[in-house]
Amino acid sequence: MPILKLGDKLGGILIKSGLVNQEQLKKALEIQRGTTRRIGEVLIELGLVSELDIAKALSKQLGIPYVTQASGLLSPPKEEGLETLVPEDFARQHLVLPLSRNFNSLTIACVNPHDLIVMDNLSRLTGCEINPVVTTRADIEPAIGAFYGEDTLLKEAI
Repeated sequence: MPILKLGDKLGGILIKSGLVNQEQLKKALEIQRGTTRRIGEVLIELGLVSELDIAKALSKQLGIPYVTQASGLLSPPKEEGLETLVPEDFARQHLVLPLSRNFNSLTIACVNPHDLIVMDNLSRLTGCEINPVVTTRADIEPAIGAFYGEDTLLKEAI
C-alpha cells in the first residue's frame, strides 16, 4: 500500500487507499469545476465513496482524529457548560459539537474541518483555540440532538 503523507490532497488519499481510481477522480473534478462543492461531496453523490470514507480520508489528510457516535466520544459531559459556550443554533447550522474544554483550548467534532471561516468564528465566539476532530453528518446530527435536546428548537419555535 502506498505511503500516505500528512497534507496529501483528498483525491490522492482516496486513490492511494484504493477507494477511487484516476478516471473516477478526474470525472468528479470535472463535475466539481465551477461550483463551490467539495470534491468529497461530488464523490459521494456519484456513489464512489461513502461519507465514512471521506471522514477517514480527511482524518488522514489533516492528521486529526476521526470519531464516531458508537465510540462514545460524541457524548460530551453536560456539567462543563459546553452548551452555553457553543450555542445550539451555531452547532446545528455548522454541524459542530463541543467535546471538551481545557483552559483556552476547545475540542470540537465537525464534518468539515476545512471550513476555516467556521473555525475562526467559533474561536471568536468561544475565545478558545479550536482543536477539531472529524466525524460524519450521520454521527454528528444525532449527537447534537442528544446534547442540546431534540426538541429545543421546536419549543423555541412554538
